[in-house]
Amino acid sequence: VRQAPLYFVIYVSRATRALSDEDIRALREEAARFNAANGVTGYLIYQSGCFMQMLEGNQAVVSAILERIGRDRRRQDMRVVAEGQAWRRAFSRWGLGVRDFVHVRESHEFAGAKGRVIDFMEMADDPLLCFSYITSQAGAGWCERA
Repeated sequence: VRQAPLYFVIYVSRATRALSDEDIRALREEAARFNAANGVTGYLIYQSGCFMQMLEGNQAVVSAILERIGRDRRRQDMRVVAEGQAWRRAFSRWGLGVRDFVHVRESHEFAGAKGRVIDFMEMADDPLLCFSYITSQAGAGWCERA
C-alpha cells in the first residue's frame, strides 16, 4: 500500500479573547494528543492576540484538523497562508511545539524590552515570510513541547 504524500498547511487567525497560560497549556495538550494519534506534527505561535500555525501530515487528516480549528470558538478570521505537498517534515521532533510570545514578553528576561509587534494577519500576505518565521522559531528550540 502506497502511503499518501506529506501535506502541510500554514494558517493565521485571531484569538476571540486573550488567552492565559492555562488556556495555552490546555490547547497544547489537546492538540498534541490528537496529533500523536494521527501522525501529525506542527508548531503553533500565539502572539499579540493572533495565532500562526503550521501542520504537517496526511492531507485528509490535516484538512480535517483545519476544519475543526475553523469551528473553534477561541479563534476567528482564520486565513490559510500556504498549503501543499512537502518533501519532508519541518517539525519531526514533536507532535506540537508551542511558542507563547505574550507571556515571554512579560518574562524577566525581556522585561522592559521595546520591540516591534509583528501582526500575523499582515504577515500572511507573504507565505515565504510566514514559513521562515515559524520554522526559525521552532528551530531555535524556544517552545513548550507536547
